Order: sequence, then structure tokens, then C-alpha cells
Amino acid sequence: MARRKPTQARALRTRARILEAAAALIEREQLPGLNTNAVAREAGVAIGTLYDYFPNKDAILVALLEAFRERLAERLAVAVGDPSDPVDAIAGRVVDAFYAFYAEETGYAALWLGAQVAGAPLRETSDAWSDSFGAWLEGLIGARAPQLAREDRAPVARTLVYLVSGLLSAALTRPEAERPRLVRETKRAVIAYLHAALASAAP
Repeated sequence: MARRKPTQARALRTRARILEAAAALIEREQLPGLNTNAVAREAGVAIGTLYDYFPNKDAILVALLEAFRERLAERLAVAVGDPSDPVDAIAGRVVDAFYAFYAEETGYAALWLGAQVAGAPLRETSDAWSDSFGAWLEGLIGARAPQLAREDRAPVARTLVYLVSGLLSAALTRPEAERPRLVRETKRAVIAYLHAALASAAP
């Protein structure tokens, strides 16, 4: 959807600055406050320069969501660590990684929540993202719990994606002092669900 696929260092920096500006605006004003003129002002570029990279607001949001997805995937891979570790330990680390990403990445939480009710193409990108993380979890579940039927792995993985994202999104709306407890309760919910799902498949 982007008009220019930058390859030179300067062009890459300009594109990154535009996306960072969009994230900052979303953090401050949420999705309804975002438009291409506001992003160009925030990024310190001419509107024509912005249009060299992105034809419209949706293209900016799709690219930003994809950039977040790539960074989150890297964090989750590190969080999983040794896949032979106990399931409870892996689940706890993954929840911590999700929460840190929600809390630290400017604009991410607001964009993710907005994408759930947005029209195409942002919603389509969000759905593809959920599918991507669901597939990743499905593979992890299959490796750790081969007794779980193949047709059951995808629904379990998708439920985990929405369970974690929903609970952590809600936690971030609460006062900061409450959040550590809510993160712990999220871990409890995720681990309990995993154990129940895996127990139902036990031979």
C-alpha cells in the first residue's frame, strides 16, 4: 500500500520518523485524532514527502501495525526461551513480554484496540496479525502437547491471543499501582486455561 519502498538509509529514516510521529499522535489523541496533515507536522516533513511514502492514513496505520508486529514477535521469541521449560514458566514470561510491550511501545495499545473496531484495511491487518500469532502459538502448543488434536490447537491458540491481549489492555486502563496484580491474575488465567485445555486432551 505504501507508494515508495525505501532502500537508502535516508529514506528509511524518513519513513521511520513518519511512523514514530503517527505512534506519538495515537498515544496522545487516539485514532480519531490522526490524519496525514497532523502526522506530517509531527514528523517535521512536508505533506508531499509523506505522500511519497504513504498514500493515505490507512497506509500509515497498516505499516505501523506491521512494525509493531515484527518487534513484538522478536520479544516473544526471546520470552519463550527454552521451549522445554515448564509450560507455566513459558506462559508467565510470554505474558510479561506482552505487558512490557503494551506499556512501553508508544501508541501500540491504542492502535491495537482501535484496530479491533476499525474498517478495512486496518481490521484486515489486525486479523492477519492475530492469525500470525495464533499460528505461532499453535506450533508451540503442538510441540509441547502433541496429544492435543490438530484441529483443536488453532482454537486454543486463538483463545490465548485474545485472552492475553484483552486482559492486558484492560489492565492498562487501571491506575498504575493496580497493574502488577492484574498482570499476575492474567498469568493465573492463562495458565489455568492452558492446563484445562491440555487436560481435556490427555489420553
